[in-house]
Amino acid sequence: MHLREVIDACDVGLCLVDRNKRALIWNPWLADYLGNPPQFSEHSTIEALIPALAGPRFDSMVHL
Repeated sequence: MHLREVIDACDVGLCLVDRNKRALIWNPWLADYLGNPPQFSEHSTIEALIPALAGPRFDSMVHL
């Protein structure tokens, strides 16, 4: 199974981010939650996609 298949199979929101906090890929669950098709916001920052995660809250959840 490829990484993308594993991510897509998850029944919770899952997103991979780069060191600049830009979304690289996410699963259909998260795309539905965000209300955006994946191609609309690909490479947007997490803060732009989910403003509630901006700042220290997100930083404490992610270890780069």
